[in-house]
Amino acid sequence: MKKIISIVVLVLLVIGGSYYFKNYTGQDLYTKVNAPIEELKTKDNKGNTVLDYRYKLKAIDEKGKITMIDFTGSIGRPLREGAYLKVKYNHKKGVLSWEETSKSSIPKKALLEIESNQ
Repeated sequence: MKKIISIVVLVLLVIGGSYYFKNYTGQDLYTKVNAPIEELKTKDNKGNTVLDYRYKLKAIDEKGKITMIDFTGSIGRPLREGAYLKVKYNHKKGVLSWEETSKSSIPKKALLEIESNQ
């Protein structure tokens, strides 16, 4: 009986780990904010107008592969034009997170592709 329970627990852990990996992890992509920004006006729970900004950018992985990404920056102001971003991207869920990064921290292949696509 202990053996069966151990096998069932192991199978559940493998299935759970696989689900987590597919849905909550992503690959690092790099991009530069240089596209026109779409301003989105929405209302919060109290009825106040809130500004979000939508970005549609080309992002490049460390091997130089291009992926089109679409995300909103909900920080109350647009991202700085010319800023380099490191984006965590999941093919099912899209952009999971982003952060500004320095030009020197971007892999060389990705940086070459970013600079040539301006």
